[in-house]
Formats: sequence, C-alpha cells, structure tokens
Amino acid sequence: MAKTVLICSNVYPPHFVGGAELIAHYQAKLLKQRGYDVIVFAGENTAGQDRYSVCQDYYDGLPIFRACLWPQDYQADAVNFSNSRIDAYFDSLLDAFTPEVVHMHNLVGLSAGIIHMAKRRGIRTVLTLHDYWGFCFKNTLIKRDNEICRDYSRCAECMPSISGGADRHIPIRMRRDFLKLQLNDVDVFISPSLYLAQAYVRAGIPVEKMQVIWNGIDVARFSAVTKTPRRDRVRYTFIGHFGSHKGLDVVLDALKLGHFADRVALNLVGGGDLITRIRGRVRALGLGSIVKFWGTVDNSQIDEVFSETDVLILPSIWPENQPVSITEAMATRTPVIASAIGGIPELVAHGYNGYLFQPGSASDLAAKMWGFIANPERIKLFGENGFKIISDKSFERQLDRICSLYE
Repeated sequence: MAKTVLICSNVYPPHFVGGAELIAHYQAKLLKQRGYDVIVFAGENTAGQDRYSVCQDYYDGLPIFRACLWPQDYQADAVNFSNSRIDAYFDSLLDAFTPEVVHMHNLVGLSAGIIHMAKRRGIRTVLTLHDYWGFCFKNTLIKRDNEICRDYSRCAECMPSISGGADRHIPIRMRRDFLKLQLNDVDVFISPSLYLAQAYVRAGIPVEKMQVIWNGIDVARFSAVTKTPRRDRVRYTFIGHFGSHKGLDVVLDALKLGHFADRVALNLVGGGDLITRIRGRVRALGLGSIVKFWGTVDNSQIDEVFSETDVLILPSIWPENQPVSITEAMATRTPVIASAIGGIPELVAHGYNGYLFQPGSASDLAAKMWGFIANPERIKLFGENGFKIISDKSFERQLDRICSLYE
C-alpha cells in the first residue's frame, strides 16, 4: 500500500482558510492518524519575504513546506499556472521523500507543472477539484455580465491575453492548452459534486478518470453544537468570502424588500475585498440594528457562530461546487437557504432541509426567509432532515474511498 503521501495546496492553514484549504488539512490529519507519512507542500501568501523562498514549519503535527508567493502570483490576469522555480523545488521534495502518491488541491499560484514532475517518476497523481480553474482563468465561470459561461473555448471574450511579465502578453489560449496538457497526467480526479465533475468532463477530462466523492465533515464535532435560544427573531447567517461572486448584495436587498422589521437578525461572517462596501451599504440601507459583522472567524471557533444561527444563507451567483459552510450547517442541524445553482441543489433539497431560490433574486430570497418566520417549527424539522443527509458523510468514511483510489 501507499505509505507516503505528499499533499499540495496553494495556501494552507492557519494563514488563509477557505473551504478547499480546510478539506486539504482535514484529510492530511486523518491520513497521518491512519499511519501514512504525510508531507504538505503549500503556497504562502506573505509579502515582505523573498519571493519563492521556502520555509518549513509544523501545523497540527504535520510538516509543512511553504513557498513564499506574492499577491501577483495568484492574479488571474497573470501566469499563475506555471512556475519553473516552484517546479524545481517540488522536484527536490520528491527526491527527499519519494512519495507513492501526490494528492493535489488548488494549484493556482503554485504551478500545474508539478503534476508532470510527479507523473514522470511513476508516482500516482490525484487531484481534488474545488472550482473551475482548470479551464476558467476566473475560477468561477462568471462572465462580465454575471452570465454563466457555457462555452469553455471562448475565454478570449473575457480576457484575450494574460501578462507574462516584462511587457509580454500571452494569448489566453496558451493557458488553456498548457493546463490541458498537464491535466492529462492526472491519474484520478476527485470532484465533491456531480455538477463540477460534469463541467470538467465537458471540458475534456476523460469520464473514466473522474470520481464523485463528497468532501465529508467532522460529524461528531459539529453535531455537538448546541444552539443559544432566541425566540424573538430568526437569526440568518452568511459565512464566506466577501466577494462579488458570493451575492451578498442580494441578502441586503432582500432584507430591505422583505420589510422584516424586528423579526430577523443577520450575522455576516468573513472578510474580503468587499467588506468596506458592504458595511457602507448596511449603513445606507438603515440595517445597522439587525446586522452583526463578526469579521473572519477561524474554523476552530466556527461552532460559536452556528450556536447563534437559526438558518444559513448562501446567496452565490456563481455555480459553487460543494460549499463547506453548507455541509457544516447540515451537521449542526441548521437549515439552509441557498441559490439554486451549481452543486448546491445536490446538498439542499427544497422544502426538506432548506429552500432554494433563484440566483440573484432578492425578492425570491425574501420570500424564502419569510417561510421560516411564518413557520418557525420548520427550523428544527429542516435542520434534523439536513443532519440525516450528512450523518453518514464523515471525513473517515469519505477518506476510506480516497485511500482506495491511492491503491
């Protein structure tokens, strides 16, 4: 059996934590508990250090080799998919640790070239997909007018070329061709949602290489969350990045349209490039008395957020894969209102463990919010139903399937 597994992720806890990074870390910890030798190679978005310098530290007992990346290494309009210095350092890690498996997560900012580095040595290559980066430079499939892209060959309509540095402009098609060449060297693709898997198959990934495996969740931890009761208001919560693709404006518009008065409270948890603008809109709309900004909350403390949450809201306008916030909500017996887009309907069964609404429609969202205000008994009922769906999707069970792919 495989004994040494090298996990790759473009960022890694505790410095920046999104859903993909949490999944990479949870899987790495469980692999170590099962007796695997686990090494992590990750990007480190820390300006001020020498670019591409590498340091080693430990996190939760795992050895982490962190390559210092600068903000421009992650930019979509630059070459964020190929880096000869990252490739060379990764090659030295393969020399040092001789892993049987290289399991990759997000690679933007690192280098897709590490796939070939592993493959040419006969190492088994596994890639967990978290978004559309493999064929969409934006990661989200969102076009300029917020339309969802359906033709993956027309990238030039969004951006004809990308910067290669030193005033060089590289046709966007070269990005697509290079990534397709690298992805050919992946032995197994893991997609948490059927929607994302089908998108990659349409983009040219052989269907026989694709496995749909839910990310999983720490069921024991999240099922132990107890709710702090509050009977005067329904507490809605958003958890995520404050970016335009997340649709936060839709929630604020729904609060205004719904005329909820003092019937609701809204928790906004997270940070991002839109935080200042969202704060300004809350003030401008006169919603300051019902909106609470939590800031960025480390996942180790997210239980506190769910203890003060009756219903999770995810108003994304991009086709999400499998949002970690939803699986965590289900495990805490929290119902969900979410956009009917991407892989979300694979998690939220409308009228069973939550409600789906038309993406971008504040009026539809407001109506679904009223559904819980008018029928508060559904909060507990839908929450229990969500737990039934997620209860057998523990990290341990999902990792059983992943380990079988390693072999």
